[in-house]
Amino acid sequence: MKEEQPLTQREVGRFEQVLKDITHRARNDRMIMMALQEEIEQLRRDSEKLKTRVYTAVAITIVAGSTIAWVIEMILR
Repeated sequence: MKEEQPLTQREVGRFEQVLKDITHRARNDRMIMMALQEEIEQLRRDSEKLKTRVYTAVAITIVAGSTIAWVIEMILR
């Protein structure tokens, strides 16, 4: 079995730098995730607004069509 050598200052410094890099990347990933979550929420709100507009347009079209049909029927009698 091989005897373990103590870490050199250079190795410790390298490990510390790797740890800093990992911590920095994790922080960046969290910021990206938060930005994406906010964007998803905005898209959901926009989607709801669009659905409301579409339903309103369909309802108005149905009411207007029915009214026009009723007027035409009354004229033709």
